[in-house]
Amino acid sequence: MSEQEPRIDSISCLILRVFWILAGNMILILLGLSIVVHSPPLPSLTDFAYGGVVVLMIAARFLDLSYFQGNPAGAHHDWRRHALLLVAIASLAWAAARLVARVAST
Repeated sequence: MSEQEPRIDSISCLILRVFWILAGNMILILLGLSIVVHSPPLPSLTDFAYGGVVVLMIAARFLDLSYFQGNPAGAHHDWRRHALLLVAIASLAWAAARLVARVAST
C-alpha cells in the first residue's frame, strides 16, 4: 500500500497549515523582538499575546490532523509531541527575550 499524500482541499485547511507552520512562528519571533526592544513590565499584553499564539498554533495543528488528515513534510501524527516541543521551545525563547530585555534595560 502506498501512503496517501496530504491534500489541501479547502481554504480553511490552507489557513490552518500556513498558520501553524509559518505565520505562527513569525508572529512569535516578532512578539519576542517586541519584548526585547520595548522591555514591557511583567506581565504585559505582549506576554499574553505570545502565550495565546502558542495555544492557537497547537489548536491549528490538532485541527489539521483531526479534520484535514494533515501530515506535511513527513511530520508524525502525534499532535501531543508537537505541542510539547512547541511549548518547550517557545518558553525558552520567551525566557531568553525577557532576560535580554532585562539585561539591556540595566
